Amino acid sequence: MWRSLASNALTLFIVVFVLIAGLITWGQQRYVAPGPLTQTICFKVGKGATMSAVSSALQQQGAV
Repeated sequence: MWRSLASNALTLFIVVFVLIAGLITWGQQRYVAPGPLTQTICFKVGKGATMSAVSSALQQQGAV
């Protein structure tokens, strides 16, 4: 019984490890992938700026 329990636990650990490794790889590829902009822009968020103000400014600059 202990052997089968240990075997199942090891199998579960390996499957979870492979899934986490795949998720990390996918996330890294998404992070370093080129974005939608053709040129890099510099966008400064002012102190106390609201989300709606930031989103409006990003839309005006064509970033969104």
